[in-house]
Amino acid sequence: NESQRVVDAIKKKLDDINDKLDKFISTKSEIKKNIEKADAKVKIAEKNIIDAQTVLDQNLDKLKDSKIKAQDQTAALLKDAWDGEDIQVSNRDTDETLQKQIEQYNRKLEEGKKAVGLGIRNREQAIDNLRNAQNDFDSANRNVEDLQKRKSTLRKDYKDRVERWKHNLKRSSKKVAERFDKYLQKKGQSGSVDFNHTDGTLRLICQTDNFDATSLTEDVKQLSGGERSFATLCLLLALGHVIDTPFRILDEYDGM
Repeated sequence: NESQRVVDAIKKKLDDINDKLDKFISTKSEIKKNIEKADAKVKIAEKNIIDAQTVLDQNLDKLKDSKIKAQDQTAALLKDAWDGEDIQVSNRDTDETLQKQIEQYNRKLEEGKKAVGLGIRNREQAIDNLRNAQNDFDSANRNVEDLQKRKSTLRKDYKDRVERWKHNLKRSSKKVAERFDKYLQKKGQSGSVDFNHTDGTLRLICQTDNFDATSLTEDVKQLSGGERSFATLCLLLALGHVIDTPFRILDEYDGM
């Protein structure tokens, strides 16, 4: 009894160790998946940072060009408004006429600022413009992420379709070869069809007599006219098994 209790205790400890080991393996696998997901997110974030830096560099270049243009426009406006010389006031000028001239020059200055994108007059408007630009930037990032997901989905779908197409192509080729041989067997002959889908060609192998190995040929030109016509008919009938048509009509097939 004492030995049995010791054995049971050892067995229980082994079970506990195995449970802990299974949990550790499961946790390790989960951590590995999380690390892979984190790596993927880091790569996406790095790409977004590069894209954002590119957009920032472009905007800085535009800002630099706008600044130069604004300076030129401002200089032109100042030149039109005042050339640095003393303003001559005639006896006919009044406070009202001078005020109108000042307002006219100010309007030209504001129009020049708006033309080069410098129409912001206060800090609140600048903050609003910055906030709108940030929202547009975030929206563009979301669109990029959505497009990346769609691209990944489409790439996977394309890969699956190509694999299915290759599988069906292989199966169809095998079916045509089997049917071709089956039809030839009806006259005591045999043969096969060798498809080369890369070059877009096929090669017929015919044996006009199942009991005569020397009658095997891979060049249909060596067959007689009747044998060649029969082989052609068998090939057309075999191809019909992999063509999705409700019915087929043959006309002068031996003229090939």
